Amino acid sequence: MKANERPRTARQKYGNELRLRRLAVGMTQETLAEQVVCSPTLISHYEAGRRLPSPDDARRIDRALGTDGFFER
Repeated sequence: MKANERPRTARQKYGNELRLRRLAVGMTQETLAEQVVCSPTLISHYEAGRRLPSPDDARRIDRALGTDGFFER
């Protein structure tokens, strides 16, 4: 999804929020991937709305970003 496009699907909205929250805490995809224990490519897929994280990955994302269950929902 391009920077000037609005998210259209639930996956895109989820990915857009993930990217915004990651950037808000000053974290790179690589750093988040290390904390989630996955590849940076997978984080990229989540942010682009191509995939949704597993429940375990969503919990680890919340822990890494301090989002208190936001991404696990």
